[in-house]
Amino acid sequence: MHTWRQLVKIALLGTEKMPLPESILPEAVRKRLSTADTADREAWFFKAAALTYVYEKAGSLPEKTPVPALPPAPKESLQICPAPVQRFLARTLEYKNKRPDVLALCFEMIAAKGWVLAPEQLVPILNLCQQPPFKSLQNQVVTVAGERGRWMQQFNPAWQFLTPKDPETLWTEGSNTERRQFLQELRSRDPELAFELIRQTWTEETNSRERKELLKILQSNPQAGESAFTQSVLEDVLKNKDHSKAILVDIKNLAVDTLLMDPDSELTREITAQLRPYTVVQKSMLGMQRRTVLQIPEKPDGFFAPAMMCERLGMEPVSPLAGIPEPAYWFSELTRRVHPAVWERALNFTWPEILAQFAEAEEKFKKSKLPLLEHIAQALGRSQYLPGIRAYLDEYPLDASNYFMLNALGDAELERFVLKNMPDKVPDFLWDAFRRKNWTWSLTLSRHVLKCLSSQQPNGYQYQDFAKMLNFGIHFHLDILPEIRQMAIQETSDWRQQTFRSQFLAPLLHILESRKTITQF
Repeated sequence: MHTWRQLVKIALLGTEKMPLPESILPEAVRKRLSTADTADREAWFFKAAALTYVYEKAGSLPEKTPVPALPPAPKESLQICPAPVQRFLARTLEYKNKRPDVLALCFEMIAAKGWVLAPEQLVPILNLCQQPPFKSLQNQVVTVAGERGRWMQQFNPAWQFLTPKDPETLWTEGSNTERRQFLQELRSRDPELAFELIRQTWTEETNSRERKELLKILQSNPQAGESAFTQSVLEDVLKNKDHSKAILVDIKNLAVDTLLMDPDSELTREITAQLRPYTVVQKSMLGMQRRTVLQIPEKPDGFFAPAMMCERLGMEPVSPLAGIPEPAYWFSELTRRVHPAVWERALNFTWPEILAQFAEAEEKFKKSKLPLLEHIAQALGRSQYLPGIRAYLDEYPLDASNYFMLNALGDAELERFVLKNMPDKVPDFLWDAFRRKNWTWSLTLSRHVLKCLSSQQPNGYQYQDFAKMLNFGIHFHLDILPEIRQMAIQETSDWRQQTFRSQFLAPLLHILESRKTITQF
């Protein structure tokens, strides 16, 4: 606006007294006036004033910021997935009810073929991986994003998962939480290496709470040959003058639990020897038959006593179960905490005999409900001890308190168990066991599950959680597709069957057809 004020001043004085210097005009105005007639000074002045007014009213042009030149995306070292795969992904991404399990299967197939995603599909897929139901796909996407995907992450901080942190850097520079997460994953994948890292870190770590977390990770997947370290941890805690502090008590109990679940630890061998005297030979009245039975003491003795059970093993001094004396309570806690192999060595029984003895002892405390069988099931599940698990499943019912024992069975053995013992229904507590990773059911099991899910009761279907039921879709045998198609098109006037078909059969059909398409690429 400085130029305009000068023009007003010149107009008031007159161009003769105060000529207009061209230098005060904006460059764009001077260019426009370069072809104007300068002989008529007034006309030239009015034209300059008009142009300047319009120029200044229009505002200044924004400052030009040079855009940095980005290096081109690197060339892909792997082949981009073929057009049919791209079309399938495009349809799947547009599908309103798209499923993470179907996409995961597709990404796994692309990785197995040595392909990478097409560039134009990277952005929608990377953005999809930020949504809660699809965050589980991030690891699969990392393997198929290719060079361009890693190049693109510079444009969006949310895509940084494409370059996972280097494990060595994460271990040396990560936060305590990141280090624990890394160790937890490593403990399941490479327990030996995880143990070495825990053992090295233990001496450097002075914070008791962090030590407790390390011991929890160690306990999550106990391995043979680690008991010497855990024994040293226990001895150090007991030597501490403040070993009664709550955090040190927690560390002590964790160490004891870990040692008890190792059948070859020094503490377990000691417990095994101490349990042997609690088997008694009984004779019939005529003395013709002999029977060895388990006998739980009614009162505290040399072994089932506070010094051993409470001070060394960390159990409660008084039974929390009404009507059950302390020795019986301590015995039940041992049943839950020690490795199941202890009972074979200590009692010299077969597993059917061991379970029968526990059941007989439990029956004596029927009113007060001593949980011996429940506790032995917990120990069998923790240790994945197949001899005892098979004997248990042969004799006793499966329920929500012990179903986790099935995790020890292989796919084929689990299938045989289900077909034999669950002819009419798949209990809700088994749904997670049925969704075992990378398990494609046989056609027989697929038909059995479909029959159970589609069976009706007087008040409707057994199962109403259709969203959860659809998680089975990724496991069905593909040869069942014609049967499901036939079920889906059958006419019915029953609203319950219509609901079942629209909310379960139709989506299931889509899942299986998607799977079939993926397997044919």
